[in-house]
Amino acid sequence: MIINDFITGPYDCYQSVMANIAAHYGHVYQTVALGKISFMYRNEKNNFIGKRIDALHMRKDSRIDELLGLERKEQPLLINCVDEMDCLLEKNIPIVVWADLYNCNWNQAYHKYHFKHYFLINGKVEGKSYVIADPFFHKIYLEQSLEELTKIADSCIVYKKKEIKQDRWNEIEEEILKDAQYYLDNDMGNNIVKFSTALKDIDFSKEFNYPQDELYAIPMLDNLKIVGEQREAYAELLKYTGADWNKVMLEATQWLLSSAELWGKLRIYFMKMILSNSCKCDNALIVSYLEKIRQLEEKTFRTILNKK
Repeated sequence: MIINDFITGPYDCYQSVMANIAAHYGHVYQTVALGKISFMYRNEKNNFIGKRIDALHMRKDSRIDELLGLERKEQPLLINCVDEMDCLLEKNIPIVVWADLYNCNWNQAYHKYHFKHYFLINGKVEGKSYVIADPFFHKIYLEQSLEELTKIADSCIVYKKKEIKQDRWNEIEEEILKDAQYYLDNDMGNNIVKFSTALKDIDFSKEFNYPQDELYAIPMLDNLKIVGEQREAYAELLKYTGADWNKVMLEATQWLLSSAELWGKLRIYFMKMILSNSCKCDNALIVSYLEKIRQLEEKTFRTILNKK
């Protein structure tokens, strides 16, 4: 195998493969969280409230690849070029595969639900089998034939090692400051308030009976999980860089972790409602959670900006 020690932190599937490739090349992987710290709620009246949360919203000018020390090259038809694929693996270059979970036989969505997903080709065994690693699902060693991979893969991406500038810490700090400014400029706190207001009139019986033929998860629960994990991942980044900043930055890290915990509590509360088949919620409790989250997150990003 190319990668033996895997990182299985609070990352989405794309961040998971990126973090592991960066670590494989000996680079700082925590920067994978850059650009993905927001809360966007869109008032789409004809949609489920859970789907109005844009959990994967990202700052478009983020320099993640560069700061991870990776050079990206998309190769959609790489699976059909066996010699080239094998050559990359022999050079210890893992291959990122973009696929549909519907076709990935190692997860519960197999032949049931459609989700875009990323995993790694992490080596080759004797014969024609390839070693698959899916750190998002904590699946570290799976064997797939070339024929199986051909059915699974939509396209491939190769990330080669790129030299990192010696002053990269200054550049990472600049990106964190941009994230903080982006959070405040786009009024994410007000988006949390809009979400809180919408929940007062929510039809939970409708929200929790989302048609399962479209998504593997109930959007409300799935998106709240993503939002909470984004805070955890960003706190890991702040913790890693905090030693080079100051005590105030370490406090900001704790505030963000407290926010992640509250997002988790909110999700668990809704999950209990589903399991108990209850459609009545404690509005005051939900509002108090979200107001505390808003205060913690705005304080976090104002503190980061004031550090400048």
